[in-house]
Amino acid sequence: MKVRRFTMKLPEKIQRERKKMGLSQEKLAEKIGVSRQAITKWENGLASPELEKIVSLSECFKVSTDYLLKDNITEPTPPQESALKGNKRMSWRTWLGGSLFGISALIIFVLWRLSVRFPISGMTGNGVHLTGFSGFLGFHGILHESYVIVAIGIIGLILLITDFIRIKKNNR
Repeated sequence: MKVRRFTMKLPEKIQRERKKMGLSQEKLAEKIGVSRQAITKWENGLASPELEKIVSLSECFKVSTDYLLKDNITEPTPPQESALKGNKRMSWRTWLGGSLFGISALIIFVLWRLSVRFPISGMTGNGVHLTGFSGFLGFHGILHESYVIVAIGIIGLILLITDFIRIKKNNR
């Protein structure tokens, strides 16, 4: 992770931390036992807090006294927008797996609905009784093709699951 260094004086830090916590000058003054005017002078650089008050400020702001007293600040830089988009972009495995599974499921669903809408009941030349979904597929000669469609759907599901597991491991 990249860091950036910049200079910030004590008055700016007091004001920044106070605003970050959503405190008014008066509320901060009450918390550390000084007047509101003292906070105003500190923030404007007209006066500096005593060491005891710096310790109180660090406890109130939940920052170190080093942070308050030293002028140089090191802060992690926010990730670039393009890096964020990269994490949100769908991987080719997710896209391919979802497409294969979705199309296969849709085809099987349509075939099943057709078998319900136009039921088959009859016998083949071999004396095999045809009924239900498998009978519908067999009658129309697409039983073996349906096995291939199901296999493709399973491959798509495996791609989805493995990509999901990979993403979970990377986020740890």
